[in-house]
Amino acid sequence: MDKQREVVHKKRDKVHDLRRRVVEQENAFRASVGEFQALSREKDDLMHHLSLLQVRYEESKSTLERHEARVAMDGRHGANGAFERNMRREVQERKQACKDVEYQIKTTERLLSKADKSQHKAKEKYDDLQNKLTDANLELRNEQGRLLQIRYRGIAFDAL
Repeated sequence: MDKQREVVHKKRDKVHDLRRRVVEQENAFRASVGEFQALSREKDDLMHHLSLLQVRYEESKSTLERHEARVAMDGRHGANGAFERNMRREVQERKQACKDVEYQIKTTERLLSKADKSQHKAKEKYDDLQNKLTDANLELRNEQGRLLQIRYRGIAFDAL
């Protein structure tokens, strides 16, 4: 009977340990879901920002092209070409800003991919631990049942 009690205590300790690990893994999974959602929102914000920058870039570029076409038709340049210089600089700055945001989007996509893989791993590990916990609970119930049978037999034997 003492051996059976030890077996039951070991099984109970195993179940408690697995429950703790399941809770830890569930927390890890929830954290990975939050990280994935935050990265998704960041990507959406960057895409919106990029579209605005592209519109401004195209606007500046077309303004410069219209001005150059007007100058070509008139045959004469402005007083010192300052407008053209400033517009070219503005077009280049906006083009560079678009490239920078595109790079940020690519970086965010890579991070999203890693977060997605991490989330799947965490979910698989969580599911695996849940299955182990279920099995351990069944083993514990079986051992507890055996202990009760031994006790019942002992009581019945003592009664004779």
